[in-house]
Amino acid sequence: SETISCDIKINQGHFIDVELIPNEQNISQCKEAEFDIVLTNSTIVPNQESELVNLTIQGLDSTDFELESTQTIVSKNREKQLSLKVTPSCTAELGDYDFEVKASMFNPDFYSTARGTLSIFQGQNMEIEIEDSVDGLNSNGGCRATAIIRFKVHG
Repeated sequence: SETISCDIKINQGHFIDVELIPNEQNISQCKEAEFDIVLTNSTIVPNQESELVNLTIQGLDSTDFELESTQTIVSKNREKQLSLKVTPSCTAELGDYDFEVKASMFNPDFYSTARGTLSIFQGQNMEIEIEDSVDGLNSNGGCRATAIIRFKVHG
């Protein structure tokens, strides 16, 4: 009896690349930041003309962002751009928030990720202006004064 053996190497042929533009933004609370997610289908499988791509965002509060679509079809050797809008709440903690965009295909082991950072800074301030005037002396020997106080709130 003779035994024949052979090695078979199977390469992955389904490729999707994801890029986040820009990968970092600085905004204040209650303001909106918009990121572009660029998906590129680099599939090398013959007769596979498109890929169904699922998108997820990890690291951001789900109530603070809007993803244009969580699922899209990308044609072979083409790019597709989607929008990610992030609006932190007015009570969001200040600081840096690292997040990840994950583009996966029908087999969740076939995926690509891009990382981003959202920095939330104090964008609210208040100015106080005081304008005063003296109108002259009164009959008791004192002076009469008025003041106008203006508050300007920004942010």
